[in-house]
Amino acid sequence: MHDPREFLRFAESLALKITDETQVRVCIGRAYYAAHLSAREKVRPHYPGLFLQNDGCKGEHDIVREKLVDLDRADIADQLVGLSQARVRADYFLSSYPSSEWEVEIKYAISTCKSILKSIEEVQ
Repeated sequence: MHDPREFLRFAESLALKITDETQVRVCIGRAYYAAHLSAREKVRPHYPGLFLQNDGCKGEHDIVREKLVDLDRADIADQLVGLSQARVRADYFLSSYPSSEWEVEIKYAISTCKSILKSIEEVQ
């Protein structure tokens, strides 16, 4: 099974050599998916069968956040919402990111992802 944290490692390595807006967008997306998929896998044992029919569907992202709230980890769910919003901006809003914002956006995505990954380890 692929370790979703590998997406963060990829985002971090890409962040060291950003030369264009596409790379910024990819970096943000990979940081989000490292966090989302790690959270999903941590939540999955608490809700057997829940994700069997929902893997990859639009509602899965909301379900993961809802189940984190059910597990008294609204803090993680809130961070996922913020990171998800950054990913949506990167994936769907094609107006240019000013290059002056690239570093800020990447730092936010990577640091938020790291925070989520650290917190997700505490979920029992």
